[in-house]
Amino acid sequence: MSYTKQQIIEWDIPIENVLNVPIGYEVEFSSDQYFVTSLYRITTFEEVTAVLQGTFYYSLDNGVTWIDFPRGESGQLFTQAYKMRLVVNTAYNGEVFSELQGTIYRIRADLKSVINHYDIASFNSTGFEINNKNNTVYVSGTNKTLYAIDSGLTVGDSINLHSNPLGISVDSSRNIFWQIDRRTVDLKDLQGNLIFRYVLPYDIDV
Repeated sequence: MSYTKQQIIEWDIPIENVLNVPIGYEVEFSSDQYFVTSLYRITTFEEVTAVLQGTFYYSLDNGVTWIDFPRGESGQLFTQAYKMRLVVNTAYNGEVFSELQGTIYRIRADLKSVINHYDIASFNSTGFEINNKNNTVYVSGTNKTLYAIDSGLTVGDSINLHSNPLGISVDSSRNIFWQIDRRTVDLKDLQGNLIFRYVLPYDIDV
């Protein structure tokens, strides 16, 4: 998941639910309603050591003023009713994709664990692009193929590149991609059809 604007979640803790012991909060996010796969976690129990995914606040005056919820195992003690707020950061992505020698890994966005992986083939990739418009990962390697893999790591229609390119660059807004070879630069659609070709005056030396 990704957000183009800040997401704010609020809830009330009435006096009858106040425990009079130090407490903390933790939430997990999933792309499905049954939480088959947990994508990331935001917690008050740990100090922030990576990119801040979201922030907890509490209010003792019904939301007039908000106080940062303390992080760490000590928690916070409440003796009266209060309101909680969780602010999830703008444009936060709920998962991470990576590739190593032909294997695509789908990783929780908090980098806690690998959700799943897919083995394409054993090769050194020359291009790894994500099309946010259709949530597809495009990977090229040394077998003249551009693999299209959706966010669930299911292989879609692969594209015959007719060469082993030096690299690819996907333009997700227009559903096209650039294919860079030693002597040519091709503009193609995501079905592999050639739109435009530019022949370089010399070979690219790599």
